[in-house]
Amino acid sequence: MIPYWLKLTHTLIAFFMTACIAYVFYCGVTGVQNILLWMSIAALTVEITVFAMNGRRCPMTTYAEQFSVPDADGFVGDTLLPRWWSLNMVKVTAAPLFIGLTLILLRLLTPL
Repeated sequence: MIPYWLKLTHTLIAFFMTACIAYVFYCGVTGVQNILLWMSIAALTVEITVFAMNGRRCPMTTYAEQFSVPDADGFVGDTLLPRWWSLNMVKVTAAPLFIGLTLILLRLLTPL
């Protein structure tokens, strides 16, 4: 059984990363540029790098597997989030992140 503290920690990280993505999207749409935007982008860069270097798999999931065996389709319930969200978080959040970053980049490259 996966310890509650591990599930809670992983859930809080997921909420934080989702909030960062939402803020990047918001800033891309509204044109807001502040230190919080750049801190969000930095946090997401670290997360994406760690995710990519771990074979597109969260290291906390690998750690959680030490406490539990994945089910038939490879799912490890290592967060307090619903199964559907856990399985599809990257797919659902990729588009808003890409749109937000693209809009921010366009604003940076467009002369006033």
